[in-house]
Amino acid sequence: MTNEHKEPWTPGPWRVHPKYGNQIIRDAERKDDRKQVCMVATRVREYEYDPAETTPDARLIAEAPAMAALLERLVAIVESPRSLLVDVVALDAKKLLSRARGEGRT
Repeated sequence: MTNEHKEPWTPGPWRVHPKYGNQIIRDAERKDDRKQVCMVATRVREYEYDPAETTPDARLIAEAPAMAALLERLVAIVESPRSLLVDVVALDAKKLLSRARGEGRT
């Protein structure tokens, strides 16, 4: 697979692994394109994790590609004379924060 995206990070969307709540994986249609992006550990040396502590962190990290995309949209709005898009982006930001908090999709 070639790196066709412009960002230096693994392209999204990312999500928290459904079985291991401390792992963030690339959510891809093809299994070959899925991969672990990172792992959140309570104690790095023992690779131990407390799901109550690490899963919320993993959810926040998994939203990083969406956050970057939203920031790009916000910058474009600020630099543009069209302010009507602010409401749309604000709604998207609220949805993103809800997902990061675990209130939306998992």
